[in-house]
Amino acid sequence: MSEENLIRLNPVADTRKPRLVLMGEFSAGKSTLSNILLGCNPLPMRVTATRLPPVVISQGQPAAFTVGHDGVRTPIALDNLESVSLSETRRVELSMESDALELCDIVDMPGISDPNMPPETWQNVIRENDLVIWCTHATQAWRKSEAAIWDSLRAETSGRNLLLITQFDKLQNQRDQDRVLKRVQRETEGLFEAIYPVSLLVALNADDDIEAWRRSGAAEFLEHVIGMLLDFEHGHSKFPTAATHHADDPAATGPVSPIPDEDHEPVTPEPANTQTEDRVMPRRVRLSSDAGSRRNADRRAASRGG
Repeated sequence: MSEENLIRLNPVADTRKPRLVLMGEFSAGKSTLSNILLGCNPLPMRVTATRLPPVVISQGQPAAFTVGHDGVRTPIALDNLESVSLSETRRVELSMESDALELCDIVDMPGISDPNMPPETWQNVIRENDLVIWCTHATQAWRKSEAAIWDSLRAETSGRNLLLITQFDKLQNQRDQDRVLKRVQRETEGLFEAIYPVSLLVALNADDDIEAWRRSGAAEFLEHVIGMLLDFEHGHSKFPTAATHHADDPAATGPVSPIPDEDHEPVTPEPANTQTEDRVMPRRVRLSSDAGSRRNADRRAASRGG
């Protein structure tokens, strides 16, 4: 690889892009979210992120490296990633071309409940992060195990973190959705900058259906993410007030209206969606291109003195 690509894969602290970390338990939607962000699946079809240590994805010509606990980087073929050992590898570094990677590096973490992954793995990644998106599945949202892990890690983060309630369409009715949203809002008060209920498969399969894309909750969520990444680039440290956003009202700009207290009851998920998660939607990630235009406009304004 060229020296330029090596720098992109292992940037120095004062020049690297913001780092976006995707975390959560198994089957919480992290891989689907990374597909939406990147516009493709960064891993070969037979390899899943749950079998790997943290995967750091950066802009550049397609390449892959493993990084051992001794810091040694070793090239590896993409088709050979399934042979990577969780116990012997600190992280995997991938480079690929994606609009989203113009704004940030993305870290896809394995499920936090993996018994083979020591806590040091989370801690090492969290110390290098700029923004964490924690994914929790709507039908089992914010389990005690998630709360315990987040409590042990949150102090190491920048404080600019989002909670994504994934597969929100699996909740059969508005009553279940409102109850889950209110409970999670109550149990995570002050822990995240904002909470977004998102139907990831709806977003992934929206294609040119703008209304479906907005209804999924992904549009407003990604606008928030892009804004935060631009803040990091400009060195802004003032965080907006924490808020909760409802997928049924993507245009909302503040906390949802209060929902009456109800006894917590198990929610009934909808039947499994038979649509494949292998489909990706590159066009949606072009939201980052708009952000790039805004970034260039901000730079021009700064060069003119405001």
